[in-house]
Amino acid sequence: MAAVGKRAEAVERRLFAWLAYVPLVVLMVLYVIRFATTTVDSLQSFQQDAYDLSLYDQGIWLMSRFHAPFMTVMGTNMFAAHTVFIFVFLVPLFWIYPHTAALLVVQAMAEAAGAIPVYLLGRRLLNSSVLATMLGAAYLLNPGIEQGNLEQFHVEAFEAPLLAFAIYAAVVWRPRLLFAMVVLLLMCKQDDALYVVPLGLWVLMRRNREIGAAMIGSAVAVGLLENLLIVPTLLNGIPTTYAGWWPFGTMSATARTVVRRPGEFWDFAISQGRPFYVWQMLFSTGMAFLVAPGILAVALPELAADTLSSNPYLHQIIRHYSIPVAAVLLCASVCGIARTTSPHRRAIATTLVTLCALWGCVLWGDAPFSDNPIIPSDPNDPSVVATRHLINELPPNAPVSAAENFIPNIDHRAQVYLFPMPFSQSYYGNPEYDGEELPFASQVQYLLLPSCISCDGNLGLPDQVVFNRIAPAFRVVGRTSGVVLYERNGRPLPKLQPWTGPRV
Repeated sequence: MAAVGKRAEAVERRLFAWLAYVPLVVLMVLYVIRFATTTVDSLQSFQQDAYDLSLYDQGIWLMSRFHAPFMTVMGTNMFAAHTVFIFVFLVPLFWIYPHTAALLVVQAMAEAAGAIPVYLLGRRLLNSSVLATMLGAAYLLNPGIEQGNLEQFHVEAFEAPLLAFAIYAAVVWRPRLLFAMVVLLLMCKQDDALYVVPLGLWVLMRRNREIGAAMIGSAVAVGLLENLLIVPTLLNGIPTTYAGWWPFGTMSATARTVVRRPGEFWDFAISQGRPFYVWQMLFSTGMAFLVAPGILAVALPELAADTLSSNPYLHQIIRHYSIPVAAVLLCASVCGIARTTSPHRRAIATTLVTLCALWGCVLWGDAPFSDNPIIPSDPNDPSVVATRHLINELPPNAPVSAAENFIPNIDHRAQVYLFPMPFSQSYYGNPEYDGEELPFASQVQYLLLPSCISCDGNLGLPDQVVFNRIAPAFRVVGRTSGVVLYERNGRPLPKLQPWTGPRV
């Protein structure tokens, strides 16, 4: 009887231990439902853009059919845009459920999963399930996490949980878990050494010199290999665009400006809303990280690079670039809270961090109670349903050129182009050939375009000029109130007359 009683007590303890996870699981499920539903509704309502959802969707689909992942939407290999080797793990998903919506659901799940290491870190360092749950909620409420979930499909959504798990493994010292997370992280993108190197320095100084040095060496080696060999090889002579994202054009120009004209550099640093972006990122994570500078340093190189970039997209909290930075800042805040010795002070600090995340969510996030939540169109709206029926008339794998918002719904094919491609090259492959008609233009069998191409909110006047030229080679085979489906009629394409008017 005594043995039975002990077993019952052990089962009861395990049950109560598992029950501690329930609030976090509920919050994560609510997050996934909110953002998976919102993004899938946007997809089905034709509100998702080709860049960057279709790029990876087409590439992953091609690999699932055992083809090279050459993205005809962009004119490059999928791994040349970014070295997103981690997306190879998503290929089996398209064997089971080959639909674009699957990627959006997986993205929401990946971002929500970042709350798990934040919770585990809080529970380990603060010895409180309640405080750990509050910190997990702070992660899910963070506007940098939420907003990035709404911007098509990006690898940064996977970087966030991997970084958070890597920091958790480094702090509580789980070397095998740390190794696995670093390997997966370095498979995400060619600039992830900016995270791994400072984390490796922290490990070197605080945990294990050999492992820290190995992390740093591996990150540098992989970064050099990807940036100097893999990406240029896959681009095959196409110039990269990222160099122009440096302040003042290049690294050397930036250094000269800092040394010779510091006032000009300061004016640049406070322009384009950069200080406000930094404030949004710091405030939303509670700033408890200020007393955990070692973990904070993991986020600083990328945060500085994004803030000072000449590309304004990189310093907007609504963009996907903020996702991994926000995850690291919150992990650093957990470590900062753990620096306080009094349980009472830890509770106060955790409450403040959670309130900051909630306030940031209200102001800049996308919860139902936020000031400006995204409300996608109703996928069951009659005009949307009519457009969906029109798209269903496209034969499988027929070469198509379409408006951007239609492409994510038709990109599971070997040839799909963003109009006016390939009749007039635009933002595709090598910019040296912009404006030229490409040799495979004659292969396009269908066009899927707005009924008024040059009207406000549609493709624009230059594209109308391209359409007017090629229109004799196509006939209307389907129409809704706002969309027209065209099919080749067998006539040859007329010669291209270059557009010389003003860009709209």
